Amino acid sequence: MGVLFDGRYDEDGEGTISGSITVTVPANGTVIQGVSTGSSEMTYATPITLAKADLEAAFFPVETPLGAVNVRLQKLRNLN
Repeated sequence: MGVLFDGRYDEDGEGTISGSITVTVPANGTVIQGVSTGSSEMTYATPITLAKADLEAAFFPVETPLGAVNVRLQKLRNLN
């Protein structure tokens, strides 16, 4: 099994999205920044804030506790 991503977000009236991405890396896994999890699973969350223009880009930068990455988000479900 690979790295799992989940998250939540809220949209303000002007199109800015704020939320967080939760990342779960399985035991004995390695993330793109080169960090290995060892014998234990690793989970961390990182905040995101996106302007409306960011949503039109194919990828955008996110600073995580493990270092910067370029990500692409895809909506999987509606807000509850």
